[in-house]
Amino acid sequence: IDEGCARQMQAHQLQHHLVRIGGAIESTGARRVIRLRFRLQERLAADLAFGERLAARGFFLVWQSGRHRSGWHEDRRQPRKPQRADQVALGYVGNFAGEAFELSIEGYYKALARVTDLVDGANITLNDSLETEILQGRGRAYGVEVYARRRAGKLTGWISYTLSRTERQVPGLGLGDPGLNGGKWYPSPYDRTHDLSVVGFHPLGRKWTLGSTFALSSGLPATLPNSRYQYGGVVLAEYGPRNGSRVPPYHRLDITLTRTSRQKEWQ
Repeated sequence: IDEGCARQMQAHQLQHHLVRIGGAIESTGARRVIRLRFRLQERLAADLAFGERLAARGFFLVWQSGRHRSGWHEDRRQPRKPQRADQVALGYVGNFAGEAFELSIEGYYKALARVTDLVDGANITLNDSLETEILQGRGRAYGVEVYARRRAGKLTGWISYTLSRTERQVPGLGLGDPGLNGGKWYPSPYDRTHDLSVVGFHPLGRKWTLGSTFALSSGLPATLPNSRYQYGGVVLAEYGPRNGSRVPPYHRLDITLTRTSRQKEWQ
């Protein structure tokens, strides 16, 4: 189940945001959502929503565990209960200057049960007992999303920003088994602290339009070695805390020039 926030998502679309839990499970399992809207004034409204989703049994994400790559796996033999996500969100939506400007702010909290993760050093290649390489725990995700849009004027576009945190806690199976990261909370593979998108359009005459899109987000968590040692003539790596490091931040700038005629649109 996707533990992160709605990436690059318009924050005011709560009914879509709440059930878009598809990072690790794609369109599987049951889900339901309750959404309430309170109109405060003619152009102001507040949203309150609750969402729940159950992931299908037997699916989990093969993510990073030491040297392992990300990917998919399905094992119907796993005696595991389905993953579950419950989310509550409270948002504010307002239109100003004759609906030329729109502003929305949303806060959310998501609780996850039976989150599945691989044990440290898991062997997933040609493994007939893959259920012995996974553990289940709990997760949480919370944050604030801000969305501002300008509809009128020569320069139009929108800005969206998300500040969030996504974490997991996976205990062991009994005494002597501390679990993942020593049983402590650690960042989820989906954790992105900052996520910013800026989109703008400006007409250049009657047929041409200049557009630009800028995206900036924090790097995803990673488990990297912080030291190495030699044993029996073999150099071995000593890894740090689970997902205790991050890959470099991601950023991208796109610029478009669009020409529109009666018959076609060229970009």
